[in-house]
Amino acid sequence: MTLRVSGKNMSVGDALREKAQGHFDAVVGKYFDGGYEAGGYKCAYVQNATYRGNTSNANVQASGLWWDGECVNITAERNECDDNGRIGMHFETVNGATVRDNVLKRNGTAVPEFYFGAAVLLHNTHDALVYDNYCEDNRDGITAVEEDRVEKADGYTVHDTTIRDNT
Repeated sequence: MTLRVSGKNMSVGDALREKAQGHFDAVVGKYFDGGYEAGGYKCAYVQNATYRGNTSNANVQASGLWWDGECVNITAERNECDDNGRIGMHFETVNGATVRDNVLKRNGTAVPEFYFGAAVLLHNTHDALVYDNYCEDNRDGITAVEEDRVEKADGYTVHDTTIRDNT
């Protein structure tokens, strides 16, 4: 297939993405209000899974990628989370996470609360390894937080976690 664009010098991919994004934002804005429980992608009770090469951006009142509800052995690599109003990548009550080689930029602009604007948030998560991620202009950096919760009795405290070599 041959595609020829004449006149204005532009990327066809960018043009199509902008058009689709505009329609998507309008639909989401009409039916969903965002807020604390919203995420560009949110899952729970997943085990032994790798999330690679995903993009989550421009979720104005939401987090980008969010693992919640007792996920086990999650790997997140080579993903991009940009311009999300809340957290770029959120790991909540996760048992075992490897977070590497991700790009996280300009997340957390819609929240005044500490740590809900993190590039990466380890929220009552343990046995995590976070390394070689690129973080730029996020409200907060890579953060680990432990809160009193019902799940705490089941072992959801922050421990055995390494955060290293991130830019």
